[in-house]
This record gives sequence, C-alpha cells and structure tokens, in this order.
Amino acid sequence: MPSSRRWFVPGFAAALFVIACASWPPPAASGAADQVAAQAPATGPTIDEPTVDKLLKTANALQGKLMYLQCRDCHSLEKDDINRVGPTLQGLLGSTAGQAEGFDYSDVLVESGIVWTPRTLDELLARPGEFLPGNRMVFAGIGDPEDRANLILYLQQATRAAVEEKPVIALFGATARSGRVIIRQGLERGYTIKGFARTPSKLGIEHENLTLYKGDIYDRASIDAVLEGDEVVLSMIGRGTPSDPLAEVGPVDIYTVMGENLISAMKEKGNTRLIMASSTGVEHRADVDSAKPPPGDMSNMWRWNARHLYKDMYEMEKMIEASGLDYLLLRPGFMVEEPARNDMQFDTSGNTPAARVITYEDFAAFILDHVEGGDYWNTAVGMYSDTVMDPAEEVAKFLKRQKAAQEAGQQKSR
Repeated sequence: MPSSRRWFVPGFAAALFVIACASWPPPAASGAADQVAAQAPATGPTIDEPTVDKLLKTANALQGKLMYLQCRDCHSLEKDDINRVGPTLQGLLGSTAGQAEGFDYSDVLVESGIVWTPRTLDELLARPGEFLPGNRMVFAGIGDPEDRANLILYLQQATRAAVEEKPVIALFGATARSGRVIIRQGLERGYTIKGFARTPSKLGIEHENLTLYKGDIYDRASIDAVLEGDEVVLSMIGRGTPSDPLAEVGPVDIYTVMGENLISAMKEKGNTRLIMASSTGVEHRADVDSAKPPPGDMSNMWRWNARHLYKDMYEMEKMIEASGLDYLLLRPGFMVEEPARNDMQFDTSGNTPAARVITYEDFAAFILDHVEGGDYWNTAVGMYSDTVMDPAEEVAKFLKRQKAAQEAGQQKSR
C-alpha cells in the first residue's frame, strides 16, 4: 500500500468543515487558523486519569471481598438468587441503572440513564445520598478511595459471568482519539473488544478483554482475521487532508474502499451490525462539477476544495444503506477532549447545525449505548450541541500544543 495513505481521527473532515463555517479571526490570524484546520480536531486539555482508575491497578480483591460483607445483607452476588432489600449485583458492571427485572427501583434511578462503570460506582459508594438525590439506597458510604477501589475490583470479578452475554466489539481505528475513548469506556462496561489499527502499539492500553490486530483497511485479508461472525463492527477510520486547508483535495477512495471491504467481510463472516463514523460535511457538500467559488468566503471554499472527500464519504453511506446490514451512520460535530457534558442533540433530517461542539466522551457513550440497542439504528444521525465553537480559542489551544510538541521533540533529540 502506498505510504501516502494516512488514517486520522473520524470526524476530522467534520472538524475542518465546522471551522470553515465558523466566524473566523481577522486576516492577521489566518496563518494560525490554517494550521489548526490542518490538524486533527482541536481539543481541550487532556483529562487526568480518574483516581479510581489509578487505584484499580493496584487494588486488592481479597480486601474488597471483606468490604462486601457490609453489602451482602442487602445485595446478593448470585446470578439466580432473589433480590433482597436491594437488587442482586450479578451483571452490575456495564448495566444501565434501574433496569434489571424483578426489583422495584425508585423512579429517579430508572430515569437516570446511568451506566454502572468503576467511575459511577465510585461516586455512588463515596456519597450515596448526594450521588442521585431521591434514590432509596440507605447506606452511609465508604470514605476511603482505596477501600472503594478494592470493593469495585471484587465486584468486577464476582459478577463477571454477565460479561460473556455481551456482544464482542470489533473496532476498526482503535488508535484514533474516538477509538481510544470507546475502548476505555467499553472495557469499563464489561465488553470484550477487538481493536484494529495500522500500528496497534500506539494505543498503549493492555487489558484481558482487549485483543489488538495489526492491519490495513485497504487489505481485505487483514479485516477477515478480526471477524468471526458475532461481533458488532465499529469503524472510526477517516482520512487526513492537506496541510493547507485552502488547497483542493484530490480524488479520495478510503471511504468507499473501506465500506466495500467491511461489508463484504461482514457478509462472508456472518456479522450483521455496523456502526460507521461519517461527517456533518456530507450534509453540506458541494457538487464535484461545481464552479470554484470566488475568494473571500472560507466556508464555500472549503466545501468546494473538499468536494471529492465528501463525495466519497457520501457514496460510502449509500453503499452501507443498501447493504442489507443493520447500520448506524454517525455524523459528529466538532469533537473535543473534555469531560462528558451529556448535552448531545441529534438530527436525522440532514440539517445538522454547523460549528457545534460535542465531547469524545459523549460521542463514545452514544456509540456504546447502541451496541445492544438504541433508537437510531438504520439511520444517519447528526450529532451536535448548543455549544458553539470559538475559533480564536481553538487557535490558542493549537499553538500551545504545537509549542509543547516542538519543545518535546527538541528535548528528545538532545
């Protein structure tokens, strides 16, 4: 495969599109602005690893079993045991709060939409009354973070039987920003994940439920090696753009080739469900035969320059829609690395608002919510929020990251 082919974070083209549609800084800042647009989606500060995630790496399950003694009068761990004062905890990790059959949950818990992960359990165990006011759990809480981590580790191990009932996720584009977040959240929910990437070693994550595969989306054989027929297939692979966003993007085929290879491999292996990252730019693309617009309007110029890219992406969508597979086409807005906001909105009419910000955390959670269900299957869904992107702020973030990268490179070369 030619070395010029590059994979980037999905939604990369969408990021460039919303930048172009935003109110841009004056000409003096255009050089920096062009550099921002040439990179993967601008992001906020990297989030530090949560305390519970750090503590779980050194937690003691035997100590956690002792901690569980104060829980067992209300909660059973047996798969087929009856509910007690509280519901059975079998299958807890990765489940949605208040949904298990046979127990009368409080309305506030049923309607919360909370997914039980190590983080949400840690928050509940620390302050049950404050975590979700109105829930009926009568428990003072566990003040020591290490004690909570020990208990959570024990619960993970003791309730693992439910993990086998979850579908396996085959994630293509495991090292993309969105791929990394999906993997972290997916493992927290108890999924088994197969991660596919050109350079798997870049992921830097090891877990007993994670298997990495080295491959190329242009190489059908490397796709076949991942699939066994029962996986839900996710693809976060996208294509980069020229360093100059005002330069015309030539013919693009990564999306249609990817669509063709994934569809054919899935049908041959017996896989039936595909979740594919696309872009809001598909909804606002320019015709490939349209005349070049006059200079001055960055939005129209970008649409025209990227017309081949969005055409290929659009044709991939049509290919998937006609495939006979169950599919979910994702058209995310501008994505940032910030804590979850739980503020995403959705559009299935093809009129997704431009220059709107969503977080990778919310994007990944939406995807995982649809692995076993969800309301948007067999549609193309635009994903946005009321938060409008601030181009000047994103320029400043980019310049800060660029300077840090340069200084790191200089240190490494010494």
